[in-house]
Amino acid sequence: RIRAMLEAHERRQAVRPHLVVRERDRYLLVPTAGIHALEATGNYVSLHCEKTTHLLRGSLSAVEARLDPRRFLRTHRSWIVNLDFVREARTQGKGGWVVLTRAGLSVPVGHQYRESLLKILS
Repeated sequence: RIRAMLEAHERRQAVRPHLVVRERDRYLLVPTAGIHALEATGNYVSLHCEKTTHLLRGSLSAVEARLDPRRFLRTHRSWIVNLDFVREARTQGKGGWVVLTRAGLSVPVGHQYRESLLKILS
């Protein structure tokens, strides 16, 4: 019943201010503003926050559709970064890029996503 109420609440909002994560017998509302980066790991998405990581069942594309595109940037087929927490972007290797977050995460930038990053940087 609680889950149904939370899902109905989420459907009413286009861009959601939080994601609902199930951990054992409880449901947590994780504010998207506190998520530094999201990483696809199999059938789950890891939500990397300041001090913890939450697992959300689903695809990265499905979670991306619930995020504010002005705040979150897809940098790789397996990664999305919150631009509010980006500390720097730097080149790496043969034309590759990496984005570093304030929490120390090193987020890769795939070749097909590089142009989006460069538009933000310029």
